[in-house]
Amino acid sequence: MTMVERVKELLENNISLRGNDNKLLRIIWEEDIAQILSQAEQQVITLNTFLALLEEGSLSNPKAVSRARRKVQQDNPYLRDNQIYDLRQDLAQKMRMYAATGNIEEMLR
Repeated sequence: MTMVERVKELLENNISLRGNDNKLLRIIWEEDIAQILSQAEQQVITLNTFLALLEEGSLSNPKAVSRARRKVQQDNPYLRDNQIYDLRQDLAQKMRMYAATGNIEEMLR
């Protein structure tokens, strides 16, 4: 299953993940760890073990998860977090307005 497919399935089944990359990444990493370690090992995983798995590339790349979420939400608007989407649209509109009027100093405040 591709990362985009994994993320899409998670966003469809859990609304709270739609606007929270950290929570989404946690679920993805929990799934990764479940495939790598036994159930007993999962219960006592140490920070060093976790970091070693991350360093060796056994856990999904955070950037890949974030890119997949953006792609899924671009292709499937119903999977967006509407509050965050609306906020980003408002900010983008303000930036366009400041740029068009030349009020760069105002934009930086």
